[in-house]
Amino acid sequence: MIEDYIKLFPKDDNNIALLRHSHPSGWKNPEPAPFYNLVVIGCGPAGLGAVKEAVKIGAKVAIVERGFLGGNYLVNGGIPMQCLARSLRNAGEMARAPRYGVTLMSDMKTDFSIGMERMRYLRSQAAERCSAEVLSKMGVDVFLGEALFTGKNVIEMDNKAIKFQKAIIAAGANPTFPAVDGLKEANPLVYTNIFNMTTLPKRTAIVGGGFAACEIAQLLSRFGSKVIMIMRSGILSHEDAEVSAFVSEILSKEGVTMLSGRLRRVHLEGGNKILIVDITNGQKRIEADEIILATGTTPNITGMGLEFAGVEYDKKDGIKVNFMLQTSNRNIYAAGDVCSGKRFGNFAAYTGEVAARNALIPFWIEKASKDFISWTLNTDPPISSTGMTEKEAADGGIETETYSIRLSEIDRALVDGDENGFIMVHTNKKNNIIVGAVAGCNSAHELGALFSVAIRRREKLRNFRKLLAPFSAYAAGISMVAKKVSLTRVEGFFKEMAQAWLQVQQNSADKNIETDIPKEGK
Repeated sequence: MIEDYIKLFPKDDNNIALLRHSHPSGWKNPEPAPFYNLVVIGCGPAGLGAVKEAVKIGAKVAIVERGFLGGNYLVNGGIPMQCLARSLRNAGEMARAPRYGVTLMSDMKTDFSIGMERMRYLRSQAAERCSAEVLSKMGVDVFLGEALFTGKNVIEMDNKAIKFQKAIIAAGANPTFPAVDGLKEANPLVYTNIFNMTTLPKRTAIVGGGFAACEIAQLLSRFGSKVIMIMRSGILSHEDAEVSAFVSEILSKEGVTMLSGRLRRVHLEGGNKILIVDITNGQKRIEADEIILATGTTPNITGMGLEFAGVEYDKKDGIKVNFMLQTSNRNIYAAGDVCSGKRFGNFAAYTGEVAARNALIPFWIEKASKDFISWTLNTDPPISSTGMTEKEAADGGIETETYSIRLSEIDRALVDGDENGFIMVHTNKKNNIIVGAVAGCNSAHELGALFSVAIRRREKLRNFRKLLAPFSAYAAGISMVAKKVSLTRVEGFFKEMAQAWLQVQQNSADKNIETDIPKEGK
C-alpha cells in the first residue's frame, strides 16, 4: 500500500504542507509519453541528481516515486537532522556563554516539542524545491506510485506501460531490523519514523554505534533524555581510531552511556521496555521508555520486478553495477544507496548525475569514484571525514604517512573555545598526495569540502604550505599541517645552501668585530 510509505505524524500544518509538496493527495499521473529517453525510479538525492542532469542534457524524462518526492533524505534523513543539530548547537553555545562574559538572565531550558516543530516547518519549506509542481515545470513527467519492470525496457504502472531507452534505479534503502526476540513487539523507532516524535522520552536506548546513532544520542541527551547506546563494535568502528575517540569523548561529556554488548532480547514490563544485553561478564538489564534502532540500512530491491528486467542484485549489497554504474542490463543504471555501500546524501546525488551522463551521452565513460567522498557528523562540535581512512588506504595497497595538529595551534579555534579539536591528513608516502583527511571542529563541514577538492585534484599536501588563508579562518590549519611535511630534495638543497651562506656571513662578521676591538695597552 502506498499509504505505508507516506505516514507522517502529527497531522499539523507543517506536515500537511510537506505532503502537499512531496506527495499531493489529488495528484493525477500524466498519460505516459510514447517513449522516454530516461525513466528514473526513486526521487531521493540520487534520483533528483539524475533528473536534473538529464534535463540539462535535453532528455525526455519521467520519474516514479512511491513515497516522498525528496526521498528519505528530505523527510527522515539529512534535512531534519541538520535542523535539529542547529538546536543542539544553540543549547551548547548557551551553556558555554558564561566563558565569554555572557550571563543568562535565567536558567537555560530546552523544549523538545518546539525543536521538533521548527524542524517540521523547515522540512516543509525544503520540500518546495523538489515538489511535483517544480519537477513538472522542468518538463519532467511525475508518476506517484509503485513501478514494476515487465521487460528489459518497460515498466508498468496503473496498468499502463512506460517505455524507456534508458533507466536509472535510485530506490534508496530502508532501515535494517535485527532479529531479536521481542524487539518487534516493543515497537522501536527507526530513522523512517523517529522524526514523528513530539515528546522527549525520559530514558532512551539506542541500538547501534554508527553515524545516526551518535547524532541522535547527543541530540536527545542535550534535550534532557537519559541515553544509553548499545553497540557490538564500538563508536564509528569503521573510521579512523582518532575519529572514534573524538566522538566517544563528545558523547561521554554529554552523559551518554556507551555499552559494548549484543542485544539478546526485549520484553515489556508495565510501561517499561526491558532490554537484556549480553556483555563480557554476563548480561545487563536496561530499562527504557523508548528504543531507537540505528543498525544500518538494506537496499530497496524487492517488489520492482528486477528479474524481468535482467538486473542482477544481492540482497545485502544491492544492485550490482560496474564502474559506470551500469547494471547487468546495459540500458539500466543504478545510483545511490540501492547500489552503494557509501550511503551519504551528497554521494547519492553525485552518482545520480554520473549515471545520467553515462546513460544519455554517446561514448561518454565516467567512473563513479568513492575516493573523495566527504561526510560530516552533525554533533557539537561536528566532525568530517574525506576520502580514505588509514585502513582503507592500506587495504588498497597504499602506504600512508599521517600529519596532524591540535586546534589549540590555530588562533580562530582558540578564541572560539574549539581548542580540543584537530585536523589530520593522510598522504601517500610515495608522493605526498592527499588520500584522506579528518577535521573535528566547528568548521569541519567547510574543511571537508576543501579536502574533497584537493583529493579529487590529486593535490600534494606540501602544496598547501602556500595557502594564504586569513588567520581568522580554520583553513589556516591546513597550511600549518602542510608545514609539517619534510622538505623535498630540491628544497632541502637550497635550505642547506642558505644555511652554509649564512654561516659564512656570520663568520665574516665575527672576524670584523675582532679586528675592530682595540688591543690592550694601545
